[in-house]
Amino acid sequence: MATIAKPSVQSLLIEMQFNGQPLSTGTAFVVNTPTRGPHLITNRHNVTGRHQETGAPLSKTGGVPSDIVIIHNRKGALGQWVPRTESLYVNGSPRGVEIREGLRPGRSIRKLEAMSTLTKDLQSHWANIRPILTIRNEREYDPAIKRLNELLDEIGDNERHPLFGLLDTLGTLIHVYEETHHPMPECTGAEILRFFIEEHGLNQSDLSEIGSQGVVSEILNGKRELNIRQIRLLAKRFQVSPAVFI
Repeated sequence: MATIAKPSVQSLLIEMQFNGQPLSTGTAFVVNTPTRGPHLITNRHNVTGRHQETGAPLSKTGGVPSDIVIIHNRKGALGQWVPRTESLYVNGSPRGVEIREGLRPGRSIRKLEAMSTLTKDLQSHWANIRPILTIRNEREYDPAIKRLNELLDEIGDNERHPLFGLLDTLGTLIHVYEETHHPMPECTGAEILRFFIEEHGLNQSDLSEIGSQGVVSEILNGKRELNIRQIRLLAKRFQVSPAVFI
């Protein structure tokens, strides 16, 4: 767990799989209990893969999850993720604990009223947040990249900033969209930078905004990692997503 950062207690991307085949995605968060360590909290249908009322499989393939991939934040590396695969069953028995609260006499109406109020509040907030966190096509992708760069300018790698959770969540959503629609070969940030240098006919001295020629040389030779400031500057210079260099 040493490579997993504290922002993992915020909303995380999860992927449900059946024997390694993706079925669906969802969100979850991690809580750390005093006696039993970290626990993953998510909706019941994510781990059962079945409709809450009918019990029918939610996936068109008819498969239900056997494993769950949790996309954690990498400690000390903003915008990088650590995928961890966890089996949902041990010797045929579920690993998780299902928590339900029945409606007791005298509490049913109050609970339903509270749920109705919560739903209305969520609808009101979601109407404002949805345009920021919805990336389904290139028309929504482009402003998301612009918004990510603006957040990077404002927040940097300050995990205490009030909007750090938004930056982290938006970065995760952009990463997922790019993995699907803009697949890139497995390259390091240094290899991507070398490609752009050659593509644009640049010399190492032309990249003075990220450091001296010696610093650029160390980055290209794998002796130094790109930091957040350098990634942001390179992304703006070459008009690409910061995720390209991560």
